[in-house]
Amino acid sequence: MKKRLIACLMCLCMLVGLLPTAAFASGGTVATVDGKEYTDLQTAIDAASGKTVVLKDNVVLTAESAGSKAKPIVVSSEVTLDMNGKTISNASDIWVDTKEEDKWSLISVQKGGDLTITGNGTLKAKADDCYAVDLQYDGKCTIENGTFIGNISAVYVHDGHLTVNGGDFSIQQLADGENGYRHTLNCLDANYKNKTATITVTGGTFKNFNPENNLAEGAGTNFCAEGYLATKRGEVDATYYDVV
Repeated sequence: MKKRLIACLMCLCMLVGLLPTAAFASGGTVATVDGKEYTDLQTAIDAASGKTVVLKDNVVLTAESAGSKAKPIVVSSEVTLDMNGKTISNASDIWVDTKEEDKWSLISVQKGGDLTITGNGTLKAKADDCYAVDLQYDGKCTIENGTFIGNISAVYVHDGHLTVNGGDFSIQQLADGENGYRHTLNCLDANYKNKTATITVTGGTFKNFNPENNLAEGAGTNFCAEGYLATKRGEVDATYYDVV
């Protein structure tokens, strides 16, 4: 009887391990849209065209099965994400960069996407894995506030238009070469040159990265909007730049 019970428990554990856990939260409700409750953040985002998604719990993106990777949250319509002081992170690697697919971030704003992030929450990528946010296929994103922690870049614009009005930005994994913080905000070089990838900064705090004068797209890159300046603020272990 004891051996049979142990065998049953082992089978149950294996089955639980195979269940999808792409957007795990500690409680049942992950987010609401117009008061309607959702247990999955991607489903809430997909249902929120022209509306606001309010996070109700921390979200941890994980792989759906052994050997696979976690999936980014994809935004392809006009959505406001009210982080409500919560955190989005990933426990499993997300990063995939191949000819077949690109998965680079916790949140990916893609074709038709126009995302506003507010609510003073945190997007923290797993160390040595991915970005916090990326823009692809002419996606648009406005960041009002919050904390954004990535690797190599906190936010990456492949092609699209990023506006930063506030927030705290930093990276864990540094880029190789001169000034490892140089890509904290970054565009694909070719698309930056032809203006299909843009970054406009009117506020925010940046760790070891000056958005007014950096190396992201070559020496002297200035992401600040006209009339906005970055003020240097040194601390014990880092230099911070506040844009005002």
